[in-house]
Amino acid sequence: MASVKKVKPIKIIGKEEFIDAFNLHLLVLQKENKIENVTSNQGDYESLSRQYWHRAWLETQNDDFKRLQAQRNDEKEKYEAQNNDDYERNINTFVLKYGRSWVNTIWEIFRWRSYIFKGKSIISSAEAYKNYNECISQNRKEPLKTIKWINGKEEGIEWVFNGYAYMVKGFYADNEIRLLILEDFDTDRKYFEKLNVKFNHSPYAAS
Repeated sequence: MASVKKVKPIKIIGKEEFIDAFNLHLLVLQKENKIENVTSNQGDYESLSRQYWHRAWLETQNDDFKRLQAQRNDEKEKYEAQNNDDYERNINTFVLKYGRSWVNTIWEIFRWRSYIFKGKSIISSAEAYKNYNECISQNRKEPLKTIKWINGKEEGIEWVFNGYAYMVKGFYADNEIRLLILEDFDTDRKYFEKLNVKFNHSPYAAS
């Protein structure tokens, strides 16, 4: 016999918190030199870098090359110092603003990683939130398979439907699990409809 259980609510991240956390995630990748700039408000250095290297390439046969290279390195050091300052300041601001670490928010976001990134390695915070919002809307209609994170580590999968995580015991195909979760949700809905009519004498509206 199948065992399906609603185990906990999941946190739905608001747009402002999502954007702030995702931008911090991008800053971390930049600090670790894993990506170039992808955020809209930090494009000056990337553009400047391309200009310097283009000019340097044109002038490789004269003494200006070393001067241009030194100038670019100086600009890069200034940018990295500013980047570090922005990172530390944004971390502190995030905690004061939302009452928790940005890391906790990013793990909730990464629960939906495959739906957000859609096969891409890097996307902007605006595109990420658009995709996140779409998958949350989809999840109100059908159960979706998400990544389960424990203490920052990927620990298998977790099924989610309409704001709740579900535990499913037994060996079933994905489509069968979706049907089991929908059946469980419908059973709960009918039960609370009866209770509502009995005690409140009004139609029941499921959340």
